[in-house]
Amino acid sequence: MGPTIEKLAGLMALRLSERAIVDYDIMRYPVDLRLHFSSATEKVKNYYSEFEGFASSSKSIQSLEEIAIELNKSLLRISSQELNNKILKEINTLLIGLEKSFIEEKGMDYGAWYRSLYASTDPFSGYASWMLPGIEYEVALKRIDNLNAWDLRYAEAIDRLTSKMKTLNVYLNEL
Repeated sequence: MGPTIEKLAGLMALRLSERAIVDYDIMRYPVDLRLHFSSATEKVKNYYSEFEGFASSSKSIQSLEEIAIELNKSLLRISSQELNNKILKEINTLLIGLEKSFIEEKGMDYGAWYRSLYASTDPFSGYASWMLPGIEYEVALKRIDNLNAWDLRYAEAIDRLTSKMKTLNVYLNEL
């Protein structure tokens, strides 16, 4: 999504919600990621029973959950405050920026134009949505050699998200 469309989407979301701050369920990130990685682990175990899971990503999700809880508290605290437009714009920019944590320039193995590590259409039909597409691709091909590399890439993306949440939380706590 380009910057102009991104800005328009953010403005539309704010106007439709009639809220000053983007209505964002911060806790969905760790909850959904834990669910997706659990599902991916089971899929891998269906063809490779010795698979022990995505340890690096699991550790990163735990850290993400901890900061998400803190950030959620901070967002609730400031929701009752009168904030000027400059501060509101900064908060909303930081919130919308969370979504970019899973975008990578490198892209997927099945096409560099597929840049989201979080969700993508599958390369075989072009229609079905894949959560954690890098891992889903390995599962579709029943490969195990790249799973550790994907675990590390996903852990790095989750760590980027965690870092952005920490930055936002620090900003909110300074208000």
